[in-house]
Amino acid sequence: MGKVEISNSSASSDSDSDSEADGKAKRKNHRDPEGKQTRKKARKDAEKIKLLQEKKDRAKSARQYLKSWKALKEGKEKTWKFAKAQQNWIERNIYDRKSIPKSLFNDSALEYLGSTKGKARERILEEALKITGGPSMEEKILAAEAKKAEDQKEEEKEAIDADIKQIRSQYKRAEKIAASLSKKE
Repeated sequence: MGKVEISNSSASSDSDSDSEADGKAKRKNHRDPEGKQTRKKARKDAEKIKLLQEKKDRAKSARQYLKSWKALKEGKEKTWKFAKAQQNWIERNIYDRKSIPKSLFNDSALEYLGSTKGKARERILEEALKITGGPSMEEKILAAEAKKAEDQKEEEKEAIDADIKQIRSQYKRAEKIAASLSKKE
């Protein structure tokens, strides 16, 4: 009988250790580290979405600013107010074809930048000359295409194609800006 009790006591100690392990597992699950990571990722995703929306709103506001400026120049609007923040945004994003579409660039933005004066004009011209005076557009495109040939993933190739379009657009815009600002000095 003693042996049975010993085996029962060892069995009960095994079950005790099992219940302790279950308790620890429950406590770990209670802490929910995976849930914390999920919440953290969700929070980061929400922040990214918020930043993208803010960027879209700023772009929309700047496009409206340029349209209003153009309408004032054409006599279609009576009021327009200079906004330094808008001008800075336009300067920073003038080469981005997603932020400032081709039609708006050709219709308003180029003329708007041509009308700038002082340090802003110098900065814009300097940036345009830096783009056109650096490695040629062809060299940049050849480098991107060489990278594209190395990459095997289709989505990376598509991203490189988008980069090539951006390089061409940036270079063409820089040439137009440099020409516009240089002849008005």
